[in-house]
Amino acid sequence: MDWLDQISRFWPHLAAGFEILAALLTSFHAVLHKRDTRAATLWIGVVWLVPILGPLLYVVLGVN
Repeated sequence: MDWLDQISRFWPHLAAGFEILAALLTSFHAVLHKRDTRAATLWIGVVWLVPILGPLLYVVLGVN
């Protein structure tokens, strides 16, 4: 079996794992570094409810 066949079979799992890891890391960062509780809660909601775009938005707009 070719390595491309392996990747093509497991790419949804890899993408989901990457998304969960990105959401966890950005959530931890928001909790630890945001002074305002409402802002941290809002960013955590955005990160978890908007799958790929949420963590990217936080990195671009949320980090001071």
